[in-house]
Amino acid sequence: MKFKVITMTPCLFLGLVACGSDQSSSPSGEALGNGQQSAKKTEPVAVSGSTLNNYMSDEKICAVIDVEDLKSTFNITTEIKSEQYSYGSNFTCKFMWDRADSEAREKLMLDNMMVSAQNGGKGKLSMRQKVPSSELSISLSEARRKASNYVPRKLSPEQLQAQIDAAKAAAEKRLTADQKAVAGDMANDMVEKMMKKNNENQVVDGVGDAAYWSKVGFGGLNVLSGDVNVSIAPMIGDTEEADIENAKLVFNLFKK
Repeated sequence: MKFKVITMTPCLFLGLVACGSDQSSSPSGEALGNGQQSAKKTEPVAVSGSTLNNYMSDEKICAVIDVEDLKSTFNITTEIKSEQYSYGSNFTCKFMWDRADSEAREKLMLDNMMVSAQNGGKGKLSMRQKVPSSELSISLSEARRKASNYVPRKLSPEQLQAQIDAAKAAAEKRLTADQKAVAGDMANDMVEKMMKKNNENQVVDGVGDAAYWSKVGFGGLNVLSGDVNVSIAPMIGDTEEADIENAKLVFNLFKK
């Protein structure tokens, strides 16, 4: 049995949320302990924006990093597959590979589902701990912000609620009667949840010209590199903290 992890750029996933066309994440390993791929420690470095511009096309986006470098960095022993897609001027490549212990993790997922069901939902493992495969999504787009205002401003509770209310009102106007009937309250609940997560950004120092980790979805590292916005969404480690470090390592693999 194979389970597919889906990472998604939040701006594509929720057009109703005003997250800005130049900040996306996803629409996220000790660096992987417990027998998984473990990443080598390196110091983050900035990458020329003009260099990354060369990979902003459907034909070149997956060449932004070398697959052999990816394997070496995360000790990957299985085949890496990739697929590319674009949305407007945002170009994304998704790399996927099975973990060496994929069968054991599939069993862990099934066992945990049964135990959790018996305990009323308690004791659930995180998706990162259960999935038998790893994914890494890299997106490049033209940056529309400068380093001084790249990290989104954290809103006060009152400001956040006002923004949520405005987004819900906008959604109310956009959705047709049929769409509202299908979505029910789910759309509004999703908007609120995503916007609250989008207000929990974590500044990441020492990467590019400016960087922050977004907690939307499974999380993702957003980096301003010259005039290019970089979004790195890893599902490699067993914890979010580990994947923040993994995302930094991925940024270091970009071709110079």
